[in-house]
Amino acid sequence: MLSALSALLALPALLAALLACAQTTGPALDIDGDGDGHAALTAGGDDCDDANPQVFPGATESCNGRDDDCDGLVDEPFDVDLDGWLADAPGCLAVAGAVDCDDADPAVHPQATETCNGIDDDCDGITDEAEDADGDGVNACDDCDDGDPSTWPGAPELCDGIDNDCNGQADEPFDEDGDGWSPCGGDCDDGDPLVHPDATEVCDGVDNDCDGDTDEGFDQDGDGFETCRGDCDDSDAARHPWAEEICDGLDDDCNGIVDDTQDADGDGVSACEDCDDSNAQVFPGAIELCDGVDTNCDGEMLDDEDDVDGDGVPLCGGDCDDADPARAPGMLEVCDGVDNDCDDSTDETVDQDGDGLSVCEGDCDDTSADRLPGAIEICDGIDNNCDGARDEDACDGCEVVEDGAHAYLFCTTPLSFSDAWADCLDRGYDLAAVDDGDEETWLYDESQALSASTWWGGFNDQDTEGTWVWTNGQAVTYTDWASGEPNDSGGEDCGQLSWSGAAWNDIDCASTAPYVCETAD
Repeated sequence: MLSALSALLALPALLAALLACAQTTGPALDIDGDGDGHAALTAGGDDCDDANPQVFPGATESCNGRDDDCDGLVDEPFDVDLDGWLADAPGCLAVAGAVDCDDADPAVHPQATETCNGIDDDCDGITDEAEDADGDGVNACDDCDDGDPSTWPGAPELCDGIDNDCNGQADEPFDEDGDGWSPCGGDCDDGDPLVHPDATEVCDGVDNDCDGDTDEGFDQDGDGFETCRGDCDDSDAARHPWAEEICDGLDDDCNGIVDDTQDADGDGVSACEDCDDSNAQVFPGAIELCDGVDTNCDGEMLDDEDDVDGDGVPLCGGDCDDADPARAPGMLEVCDGVDNDCDDSTDETVDQDGDGLSVCEGDCDDTSADRLPGAIEICDGIDNNCDGARDEDACDGCEVVEDGAHAYLFCTTPLSFSDAWADCLDRGYDLAAVDDGDEETWLYDESQALSASTWWGGFNDQDTEGTWVWTNGQAVTYTDWASGEPNDSGGEDCGQLSWSGAAWNDIDCASTAPYVCETAD
């Protein structure tokens, strides 16, 4: 626009020069009307305005709307960025009415659109002026959200998930732990930066992801134990802190030790390594004895150690007839004309115990003077009167039941564990031990017929917590704990039989219950 104006202002001078040239018919005249050292165009010179001494070729171009240097251009040094607006220089304002406040930037001039860039784009003397669309008193250039009247620099921060005060953070007064989540945004623990809705749930007893569930996903095998509660293998439901350790090359009870089964016979070798954990004389490295047993657990025995007839005495132990199980040292001599005890005599008439009767005369135990026909039967688990029955009518308050080679006392008077044990010992018995499921079933049926309650057997871990033993020293070959037992709740060191059906439970040893005694043989 200014270029066009400049051209119009220069037009009269150009017309005069052309007219002068048209009227000149003679030789050029050396005329310098304004005394600037340059002849007028009409006189054949190069002064484009011979009436103004400020205008001539080589003059300094000023911002005045004319061609000062007679080069055909008007004010050309004052629109460097060619945006059509003259620079802010003397005279330019009079010519253009408004001037270019930055003649190096074509985007800056009086008719430019103001933008939020830190520049006075429209040359009105104000930088970044913009409308206030939301009417909060802050224009769009300073307001971080000019569509929300509650959001502007210095506004009170609200718990709404929005950066109300335009400081680049949302809800910052309400995010005490600095995890980027406020309580109003779902942070269920604003004192722990590791707990918020975007956190990953870990096995630590905490609801890390604020979904209302704790440690979800950490009991993959469904055994009731998460990995953070001690499950050492969450892919195997048979392995957890309450599992029974067995000899399988695994840490079944998750205590960090593989195959750490008990040493029932006390020989210093656990059941997983001992070939007979019921016999303290049998273990790897023991001296091989003449006992018909692989004493050192190497799979071999002495040449004459075999017990062919199964009477418990091998040839090397003095068996005088290893083809007859009724003949061996220690056997009772019976009235059969045979040397039963391998002492080189038949002894049919010998009264070894001095009770006046030999075996052939009816003595059922010629090693004990207290056992003979006519003796008084007492409650000691022994057939004192040699009538073939033990303790008949001799055990007050207890019922004697024989099962094979064993005699059992079922005593229905409730006693504490220690008192029950002492009573069994006083009667020549011990608290019962369970060898297998068949014996357990038999004991359950017999006991429940007498008293439908729990019963004491001899199982306890009073000496070492978690190491369960029978009071009679018998090896632990069978257990039948109820689900979740034993749990040692409040210090429970004695086992009850028949607690859940036939299954067992651990309980305080001071509790009272009926009890089952058992003979050793």
